[in-house]
Order: sequence, then C-alpha cells, then structure tokens
Amino acid sequence: MKRALLAGTAILFCAAIGHAVGSDETAQRPQYAGDKLVRPGGYREWIYLSSGLGMNYNASMGGPELFTNVFVAPWAYREFVATGKWVE
Repeated sequence: MKRALLAGTAILFCAAIGHAVGSDETAQRPQYAGDKLVRPGGYREWIYLSSGLGMNYNASMGGPELFTNVFVAPWAYREFVATGKWVE
C-alpha cells in the first residue's frame, strides 16, 4: 500500500510539473495495465524533493494522517537546476 501510494504520488507530481522532453515524453505519462497504475521505469532513481504529514485537500476523509514523500523524474530536476523553473 505504501509503495503504491509513493509511486502514485511520484507519477502525479511528474504529470503536474509538465510534459517530458524528447523521447521521455511517452515514458513519463501515467501507464496502466488494465485498471492498475504501472510504476514508471527507473522510478527508484527519481530525485527526492520533500515529505509531508497529512497533506490532503479533503479534511473530511477521516482516518490516520498519511506520511507522503514527493519525488521528481531526473530529467525534470535537471531542467529545474539549469533554468530555475519547472518544465511546463
């Protein structure tokens, strides 16, 4: 469950910061096998950005607060370091 949440968070963050560059574009989009989200290749090499506790937009969810980590694909981080801006 924790690994699926981590992978899902990483994929959503990657999608939120913009499109991939060049041939990475297709590889960085969410991929599905039937109705299951597939982890992107090389996700264990993604760059760690931050962590948070209970970061959600729906306070009425109830239950325990989740601890989440945010990672970004290496190509996107390199672009950020080079330009100071996240890829759009």
